[in-house]
Amino acid sequence: MNSNADLAAHLRERANVHPDGSFWRRACLCAATALDTTRTASAAHAALDSHPLPGALRAAAHALVDGNDHHTPGDHG
Repeated sequence: MNSNADLAAHLRERANVHPDGSFWRRACLCAATALDTTRTASAAHAALDSHPLPGALRAAAHALVDGNDHHTPGDHG
């Protein structure tokens, strides 16, 4: 299993393939930040829930924390 730090690093790399300000870049960076500041996936989920994120962005970040990284750069704008 990957550590939070490993998954965060992967998500930062994924964020770089998306345009600045795009939905998926923001989702990747939100998830990466939550993972970087916690030790477990559960704690990362709690961190995401503690911030006022739009619903779709929150849901995407939660999916990314769970390792569901199946989007493409054109998805969701």
